[in-house]
Amino acid sequence: MPFLDPEPLHAKLTSGDAAGIAEVGATIADTKKSLQTVADGISDGALRAARSWRGTAAAEFVGKAKESSRNLAEVYARLDTAEAAVDGAAEAYSALRASADNAIAPWRKLGLSDLLEAPDIAMKTVRALTVAQQTYESRLNAFAATTGDEGGWDSDGNADISGVDPGEPWTSQGLAYDGKNLLVGSYHDGDGDGKGDNPIGPGLTPSRLTYVDYETGREAGNVYLDGDGEVGAPTHTGGVATDGEHVWVSSNGYVYVYDKAQLDAAQDSGKPVNAIDVVETPAHSYVTYAQGKLFVGDYTNNRLYEVPVGDNGSPQPDKAGDPIETPDNVQGVVVRDDEFIFSSSDGHSGRFYRQDRTPEWYDFNDREEIELKGGEPGNDDGYDSHGVEEAVEIDGEIVLAHESGAYGYQKNPGSKWDEPELTRISLEELGLDPDGALSSADAGYETDPDSLVGAAGVLDGATSRLSTAAGVLSRLQLVPRLLGDVPAAATFSDTLTKRITAAGDRLTAGVDAVGGIADSLVTGADTYRRVEDGIREGLDKLGDVLS
Repeated sequence: MPFLDPEPLHAKLTSGDAAGIAEVGATIADTKKSLQTVADGISDGALRAARSWRGTAAAEFVGKAKESSRNLAEVYARLDTAEAAVDGAAEAYSALRASADNAIAPWRKLGLSDLLEAPDIAMKTVRALTVAQQTYESRLNAFAATTGDEGGWDSDGNADISGVDPGEPWTSQGLAYDGKNLLVGSYHDGDGDGKGDNPIGPGLTPSRLTYVDYETGREAGNVYLDGDGEVGAPTHTGGVATDGEHVWVSSNGYVYVYDKAQLDAAQDSGKPVNAIDVVETPAHSYVTYAQGKLFVGDYTNNRLYEVPVGDNGSPQPDKAGDPIETPDNVQGVVVRDDEFIFSSSDGHSGRFYRQDRTPEWYDFNDREEIELKGGEPGNDDGYDSHGVEEAVEIDGEIVLAHESGAYGYQKNPGSKWDEPELTRISLEELGLDPDGALSSADAGYETDPDSLVGAAGVLDGATSRLSTAAGVLSRLQLVPRLLGDVPAAATFSDTLTKRITAAGDRLTAGVDAVGGIADSLVTGADTYRRVEDGIREGLDKLGDVLS
């Protein structure tokens, strides 16, 4: 009686090399260690240069160094995911070999006297080998999925958040930053009925916060909001602010106060968190926390109020000063040392305004519109950006939320203005100096040229290590044959190779960026030395004249 020989299938499944897979993972791990050393070098070089350097050039240098570190962190995170996938694949392949060997054992024990049983045993063996293969391929496909497109910031500094996937009503409004690495966005139930019944179910609240990892731009968790028992849950969540201990949400004529630790504990639980206080405020369209105070603004009446905060986090509106006049249709404000940056939109347009500010007085006439770019190209209505909401300033850039990133705006192409939900725009692109930096007219300089050269040397070392790491990744690949002769091996290999290649490309770009920073330090040191020599020569000549 003819039967299917299980040996060829066993040979295919066991043709891989678990040790070879593990070696690829070890190479990724070594590259990650190199990146950590590079990150330390960039940090050390930046600190050396900035320690005795002030002025606009110094602030720009620090911003570029931080941007390089952030890009490095993003590559590190992607390699971390790749390493975990490879380690998982090595473990899965070892399990496959063990299962395949166990399955083939009864077949190989057959003697000449057992030939009548051969067809039945062969069938059982092939069946067991097929199950082992299916289990293995399922695990490989799952690992490949983890190394695919994970969202987060794209090359243009845009990010889409899964909370606005098709069919979901959530609309972005507020945006805050905890000063560490967490962006906090506020959302309301975009179907407008205030019931929170689509898509999350009856009885749940119509508002929530979404946590986003700033370095990667990936969603980190969600938490639903409730009132305090006397005042119901916020329904619009026009603004959100945080000092890392408290979270304030503006909505419905109030500012809601939440304990951030309670919010953190309730992430992804589906259980709404109660406000610890709800305070009626003179404005509630948007809210920002800065310099120990809340800045709450009114979209309709063009007014901004500076509201002190008590030790318990509760706003004290009775101690607010006179209102500050704002541009029209303000959705959010970035509070800087000497100026306000207002984000403005009528639901369609997207604008930024800069307005002078001092501790004692406000010059309402000294206001200018800032050309705001970002979002998706190809709009024909005269605006480069749409539906802007709250914004925050972080390390040399503005991060801006767009309500037009919500599904409600995306589902009608041509009549709405599809945007990424979050965009990052450099201060340089907006024509803004770093907050607190002196203007070019007032900056002067203060530095030790030798410290700049020393910092450049440290950054050169980081550049060399970064170049080596980029070279390693450009040559690294997990060839399919190491994973055994199964269809999923090619898919996993292709997905992983693309991720590693992309990481290598980013590191190659980083080599040029960090090297350019180092070169600029040397150039700056030479410039400062020439200035000092010129001043010294001038003083000597003046001394000769006066003597």
